[in-house]
Amino acid sequence: MWNQKPSFRFEIDNFSEKKDIMVSQTFVSGGCEWCLYVHPKGDSICDDQLFLSLRVANPSLLQPGWKRRVHFYFSVLNQSDKELHRSFIARTEFGAMNISRGFKKTLSLSKFQGKGFLEEDRLIIEVYIKILEAIDGESGYVSEIEEADINGFRVFASQVTSVKKIFEEHPDIATDVKPKNQVVKTEYMNVLLGLVNTLNKPSKNISVNELRNARSELYELTQVGFKLDWLKTKLVKVSLERINVDKLLGFIDHLL
Repeated sequence: MWNQKPSFRFEIDNFSEKKDIMVSQTFVSGGCEWCLYVHPKGDSICDDQLFLSLRVANPSLLQPGWKRRVHFYFSVLNQSDKELHRSFIARTEFGAMNISRGFKKTLSLSKFQGKGFLEEDRLIIEVYIKILEAIDGESGYVSEIEEADINGFRVFASQVTSVKKIFEEHPDIATDVKPKNQVVKTEYMNVLLGLVNTLNKPSKNISVNELRNARSELYELTQVGFKLDWLKTKLVKVSLERINVDKLLGFIDHLL
């Protein structure tokens, strides 16, 4: 549901040959260090399911009393970036007693044997992370992402200007939005912001896959009540511009 770049992308070649737990390289998201654990053969309880987990990297180097309060989810894709599975959003807290959180039941391993399910035996795992709070040690230092309420939507401080601009230009945009849960509303607003950012890019810089995702996200947003005729017009314009760019490039290639 979030429309943002993944916090990390873990690409695994020759997946069917993997037997042991795989650990990604360490990456930074929200000022915190993480890594992914992939159990290609499940665990002793769910041995027929792909098991994915997010883990705090180097916890022994952190000060006593550290905490990380986060929301995160996984997306599993094939070689062509087709999404095979998306986990639900985990809302959890990491600490010295729980350095890892994950999903034991992600995808049935039998599916990977299905014809055409994986392309070139390559599996891609993306993780999307939102850091809500990071407490570093007993000193109680808190690094927290500030939030603000804009027309009933909780948004990060960095998003306030963009969200205010949308409501100023389209005041009735969310009058019929169905979800009332604040977390769900925030996630839909993140989708909308990402969609606006994508369509504001030069059309030559928007990939075919991004346009496909934009159409899907626009449909999803209108289904839950957002009034987005103005954005539909923008999408049509950008799509036509992209088609003309492709034709021009093809013509140039032909000349060369």
